[in-house]
Amino acid sequence: MTDARYVIAGAARPRSIWFNEVSQWSNTGAIPAEFVKCVGLAELRNHVLSGRPLSCLLIDGGLPNLDRDLFAVAAERDIAVIVARDARIPTDWKALGANAVLDANFDRGSLLDALASTSSLVSRAEPKAPHLDSPTTASPIQGHCFAVTGSGGAGTSTVAMALAQGIGRTAQYRANVALADLCLRADQAMLHDTQTVTPGIQELVESFRTRSLNPDAIRQLCFNVDGRGYDLMIGLRRRRFWTSLRPAACASSLNALANAYGAVVFDVDNDVESESDSGSIDIEERNVLARTALKMADSVVVVGQASLKGLHSLTRVLNDLGEFGVNARRIQPVFNYAPQNPRARAAYAAALMDLVDTPDEPDAAGIEASAKISPPLFLPTRNVDECIRAIAPLPKGLVDPLASYATHRLNGGRLERSESVWSRIRPGFVNRNEAVTS
Repeated sequence: MTDARYVIAGAARPRSIWFNEVSQWSNTGAIPAEFVKCVGLAELRNHVLSGRPLSCLLIDGGLPNLDRDLFAVAAERDIAVIVARDARIPTDWKALGANAVLDANFDRGSLLDALASTSSLVSRAEPKAPHLDSPTTASPIQGHCFAVTGSGGAGTSTVAMALAQGIGRTAQYRANVALADLCLRADQAMLHDTQTVTPGIQELVESFRTRSLNPDAIRQLCFNVDGRGYDLMIGLRRRRFWTSLRPAACASSLNALANAYGAVVFDVDNDVESESDSGSIDIEERNVLARTALKMADSVVVVGQASLKGLHSLTRVLNDLGEFGVNARRIQPVFNYAPQNPRARAAYAAALMDLVDTPDEPDAAGIEASAKISPPLFLPTRNVDECIRAIAPLPKGLVDPLASYATHRLNGGRLERSESVWSRIRPGFVNRNEAVTS
């Protein structure tokens, strides 16, 4: 005879009939389960985070504030979630992450069937073995994601606008590009003169706490920027409103935004500090937008100013991204306000490549090789204030280099640049490959 049984933690509204019935079945041995009754979702979450072996969570679908973040926390710990459906709340619980859904008047047999298909028995002597097939809360990303970040004062938001315009003017992605402002101090609403601060990223994330939106509904939350060929998702109304953003809802909402458009450009902060770095979960949750976007992005554009201080700041950001886990091959450095002199540009490029720490990565044969970032792009100084005031297209000199880079990335390629940014030319030397023939 085995001492293994199911360990169920449950939470329900007051006077829920099934809540008392499950407790009676557990006490009388009608089901091989230990039932832990919780006063509310806060206590239920504490049980999940405590590390105690649990087979599943049994939750009343009518509880307020029940969202996908609790499901995500349970899934990370291999704890199944079973929801007792409330007929008055038409929610697709499985889409939010539930493993099984029961009617509110479920019987003992239905509960046992759900436990057998989703949960594992817990031995009194041994820790619970993880069950398989935990639900995923996000669908695969179909669109291309670009993240634009950088050091302060380098023109990161302007570069993000120019990149979105460059992608939006192509025939393949015309009217199918979004620029999303994910900075804590969001400026894109001001730069686009939206004259309103809603709807935006807060409404998008809040919608995904308890449900999902289709692509058309997501597009309705964005502002159309006709002159530049992209839609704008404005950011937080106040920096302190990051406290309303939950990690799982953020991940699902940004994932859905990427699937609603062919390409998305995220304007993000450069702070990716986590709980493991600082010892504070609040720091990690404050940076949830940047951390989520940078993990999703196919390419990360990092902007710095072409100056001594700008080179130092850009190097620091690049090293932080490397420690965060962004693959060096996904990173494209950009020097904004760059000089026209080729020798000065080459000096900045050489210094950057020497200063950035790039980890060694094993190749297919297991041999470690240094993963190098791409040589930097140089954007000339341009006066964009008049374009911003008129919501007009940004100058071609700013947009064209970014559009060329984006085209290569969208087509699955890389910019064909030599590792050597510049080389000396001998007097009298003629490059036969570039000679012009009449």
